[in-house]
Amino acid sequence: MKTAIAALCAVALLAGLTLPASAQEAQSATQRVVADPPKRLGGRWYTPDRMYSQRFSLDEISAVRKTALITYWSTRDGCSFEKLHGSLDGWDGKTLKVSLLGGQNLCHPTMLIELQPQGGRKWGGSIHLNMQVTGAPALVHPELEQE
Repeated sequence: MKTAIAALCAVALLAGLTLPASAQEAQSATQRVVADPPKRLGGRWYTPDRMYSQRFSLDEISAVRKTALITYWSTRDGCSFEKLHGSLDGWDGKTLKVSLLGGQNLCHPTMLIELQPQGGRKWGGSIHLNMQVTGAPALVHPELEQE
């Protein structure tokens, strides 16, 4: 009888230790999905009327370092830039927010990017630009794919 009780206690103890570990692994896997944005997004941006379009990408996106490299080709002379360091301001598993502040580019001293998964490998959203040349804010819409 003592042996049977000891065996049941051992099973219960092992089960108690195993279940929380499995639950922790499952929770950790869920957090990993939310915590890790894509490493690279590439595609094009479009004006709201779709008259203009150019290349746009985010490279080396890192939730750990809270950074991303931004490449933005412009339809204005001298306003394109490649791989400027942006700040990853947010990633909640639904919306990726990246900003470029501090006048790293003369035409666009500020750039605020908000992207959401659109299904599959496709991403969309908006890029808000502060146009130094005209002083007016501009809005373009990226259509990107996770690479």
